[in-house]
Amino acid sequence: MNRLEFLKILATAGIGVPLLSSFGSMPKEKVIYNNFPIVTDEFEVFNEALYQIMKKDKFGHVSHYYKDGSFLEMGKDKNEFIHRFYPSNSYFCSAKEFYPSNGYIKQKGIAYVRGFGKGLWYDFDEKGHLIKTTDYDAPFTFSFEDILAYCRAHRIEVTKGYQRIGFHNEIHRFVNADGSCYWTIEHLKRDDLIEVIYLDGKTGKEIKREDIEYINN
Repeated sequence: MNRLEFLKILATAGIGVPLLSSFGSMPKEKVIYNNFPIVTDEFEVFNEALYQIMKKDKFGHVSHYYKDGSFLEMGKDKNEFIHRFYPSNSYFCSAKEFYPSNGYIKQKGIAYVRGFGKGLWYDFDEKGHLIKTTDYDAPFTFSFEDILAYCRAHRIEVTKGYQRIGFHNEIHRFVNADGSCYWTIEHLKRDDLIEVIYLDGKTGKEIKREDIEYINN
């Protein structure tokens, strides 16, 4: 399975649930993100020189922590080459996929570290030509900045940086076939219970909540 699939979640089933409550309007504030990764629409190639000097596991996968707390993932197989970089103390990472035939860029963009593609994503053909630009923010007038405000108001921690062990709160967003959209916030309500909160992607109104049993292995 494509290792970037978690960044491309687009739901096709609608939610036929009435609105139960509203987050209400909160004052907008300008959010300045720490260590926001930069991704452009420029052509690039897989950094083979960097890959060769990095320590790898038995599968040829690079998992490297830098002294400042940032984290690098690189990998190569017959289907894809990948490069993901998680800046220290950042909500976001850069995610890049390359063609294994020539190392040319195939797709790249920015993602929240525990959930979804953000902003502009760029797709390239095998010759390195930009063929598509997708704005994953476009359907959502209730933005990630609004989600941060919602989480602060409800005392829900929003994960930063690369996380490997244990449960960490997750945020996802989905677009339905009819053009409607919604967010989900998954957080640990109790040691044995995950609460999933569904919010309308345009208004921020709460759609529903559901509990999922959590077993910590």
